[in-house]
Amino acid sequence: MSKPKIGVWVCECGGNIGDVVDTEKVIESLGDDVEVTSIERYLCSKPSVDNIRQKVKEEGLERVVLACCTPKMHHTTFLSNLEEEGLNQGFLEMVNIREQCSWVHKNDHDGATQKATDLVKGAVERAKESTELESKKMKVVPEALVIGGGVAGITTSLRLNEFGMKVHLVEKEASIGGHMIQYPKVFPTLDCSQCILTPKMAQVSQGKNINLMSYSEVKEITGVPGDFTVKVWVKPRGVDPEKCIGCGACSEVCPGKALDEYNEGLQQRKAIYRPFPQAVPSIYTIDYDACLKCGMCERTCPANAIDINDPGKTVELKVGAIVLATGFELYDLSGLPQYGYGQYPNVVSSLEMERILDVNGPTGSMVVVPSTGKEVQNVTYVLCAGSRDTEVGRPHCSRVCCLYSLKQAQLLRDRGLNVTIHYIDIRAPGRRYEEFYRTTQEKGAMFVKGKVTEIVPEGDHVLVRSEDMMLNRMVEYPADLVVLAPPIIAPEESLK
Repeated sequence: MSKPKIGVWVCECGGNIGDVVDTEKVIESLGDDVEVTSIERYLCSKPSVDNIRQKVKEEGLERVVLACCTPKMHHTTFLSNLEEEGLNQGFLEMVNIREQCSWVHKNDHDGATQKATDLVKGAVERAKESTELESKKMKVVPEALVIGGGVAGITTSLRLNEFGMKVHLVEKEASIGGHMIQYPKVFPTLDCSQCILTPKMAQVSQGKNINLMSYSEVKEITGVPGDFTVKVWVKPRGVDPEKCIGCGACSEVCPGKALDEYNEGLQQRKAIYRPFPQAVPSIYTIDYDACLKCGMCERTCPANAIDINDPGKTVELKVGAIVLATGFELYDLSGLPQYGYGQYPNVVSSLEMERILDVNGPTGSMVVVPSTGKEVQNVTYVLCAGSRDTEVGRPHCSRVCCLYSLKQAQLLRDRGLNVTIHYIDIRAPGRRYEEFYRTTQEKGAMFVKGKVTEIVPEGDHVLVRSEDMMLNRMVEYPADLVVLAPPIIAPEESLK
């Protein structure tokens, strides 16, 4: 097989590339490996584009390599012009030597030139092996799979449903709602979270084109965009969703107990349970890890909806598109022993505090130490508890921790409680967020700039030790309750 004729054009981008990358050296490095080489001041200009088209036609070029800026800028322009000259779209290679070479290595001209040379040579080698790309049409399955039943998954499913598309909404928990259903209020408006979300949850249950698969997990995805085959494991819940009337008789007689996930483990629930009153679907589920297999629920159920020996099942779906809306989880605070989370009853996570503040929460909205019931007067917030830390924790900023902490602080100040917030930087970048921050200050929350070094127990409260960068000194004071705001991270399941 004869070697294809290849043309290489290198752009100087008016100095953006040429002032750093030695374009002459890049061209010289190609030697006799290509038929045509050229250096253009502005490759995207009409004269340069016309020159490329002319050379392709006159020299009979079969492959074109363009070394310039990111393909996102001008790929469509170059491709449309070359296709008019009969060049297949698979025979165009574009190399980004601006963003990836001259801009990021502006202080290392030799290094930038070497990198550009390597990228162009690599593109030439790819061009030699490239084959024609053929556009084809295929039938697309007009159904979508949405993985995750939090507010993002719910909203996505409803929008697709409005367009008449069949939607399969898969949620691993017994009810949709995600984390948002756990919050009493949302920032910056302090609107009722459940008032916003529960109507949407009801719409999902009534959506004619929405197939809700709660207590289920995606186990396998094969196929291509437009034609996916998905295997979903419907976990054994011991209750027939079609028969259950949600009366709760089974839960009343159940002797088994387990920690309540909805309330972040701050109280117990029965082994057969409904996660919360507004759950969708509004049916009960057996937690087999806590179930005693006594059969009392099965004998009590008036609808004969319970099967303790439910084996679960696998369902196969055909969909054309998949949306991942798998939400988040909090960083494991046990990796930060200086804060005493899990050791001292006076230290809780921000999500646990959301449940404490909720009127339907484990304490009935009474701000007390969850495990002891002691009334709280002084609350301390530790922002970036593991965030923006390159050694321990996570290096990123989660963007919402400052705001939800300010929200909780306002709710506490409205009740007359003393609130102290330790922060590195308050980040309030959204609409009305800066005003929300100012309102928190005006309500009397105290702000201390600096990291908390440690939290230690003292009697029925804890001592908070921290730096105060504004006063350039260390501070120490007692607190009845400490709330940690850890990083938000992706769930492990979403990384499969």
